[in-house]
Amino acid sequence: MLIRDLAAEYRAHKQEKSDPLPALPVQYADYAQWQREALTADWLRPRLQFWREQLHAASAVLELPTDRPRPPVQSYRARRSASILGQI
Repeated sequence: MLIRDLAAEYRAHKQEKSDPLPALPVQYADYAQWQREALTADWLRPRLQFWREQLHAASAVLELPTDRPRPPVQSYRARRSASILGQI
């Protein structure tokens, strides 16, 4: 849809014609207002509670398989690997 509309706009611009696409029935401001109204506390509260319960036991540090274990205390020091940088 995006490519089709973009191509139609491009062709019209190239031929110096007016906008070929119909006006949208809903503008972005209308959609944003609808979203603001939909995300009320009554709607949002049970969903947030569900995810808090689901993620309660999740680790704060993401453990991914690596070639060596993580240190017990994070240092936040970055490293470079010459073998990886040579491939870029």
